[in-house]
Amino acid sequence: MNVSYSLCLLAGGQARRMGGGDKGEIDVGGKTLITSLIERYAPAPYMMLNANGDASRFSHYGLDIIADILPDYQGPLAGIYTALSHIKTHRPQDDYVAILPTDAPLLPDTLIQDMITAAQSHDAPLVSVKSHGRRHPVIGLWSLSVFEALEKAVCEEGVRKIDAFTTPLGCHYISYDDDPDPFLNLNRPDDVTAYRNARGEEG
Repeated sequence: MNVSYSLCLLAGGQARRMGGGDKGEIDVGGKTLITSLIERYAPAPYMMLNANGDASRFSHYGLDIIADILPDYQGPLAGIYTALSHIKTHRPQDDYVAILPTDAPLLPDTLIQDMITAAQSHDAPLVSVKSHGRRHPVIGLWSLSVFEALEKAVCEEGVRKIDAFTTPLGCHYISYDDDPDPFLNLNRPDDVTAYRNARGEEG
């Protein structure tokens, strides 16, 4: 069965724990985290970046930059809603939207295909991941079939937590127990330093 999907890279947060700025612009191994993700998942038929503020700061990536529909930085679920809304309008032929954060440098190369396979095998409208017993709800594959329910949840019911929306719909989780954790997030300056040191980089 042919599956059509798009990829949205989430960069719409304020990175408070990092002291502000754009975490996706962190340089690791001579390239930014966003560049690394673009290169790794280049087979995606369509790729966009969810980011707020001045979109021109990301123009060099050559992606469509989509700002949150909802105001005031309401969290990753707002970014996911924005992504699905954009795809429903501009690529209604798609079956899924894959959502990946821009602050996770170790995501598996096969991640999107793994999620698509799981969605098809389990007839699941939502697929996410967990590692070492911990869920990572920001990472996921979303069927366009949930758009209306998501719009009602975020716009009418004020739902802001991803799990609060996905759990009742029967989200399927794929487990990865690799070491180091493939879903490591660089949330604080110390995380970046530790990651660079582990790679043998300076700075």
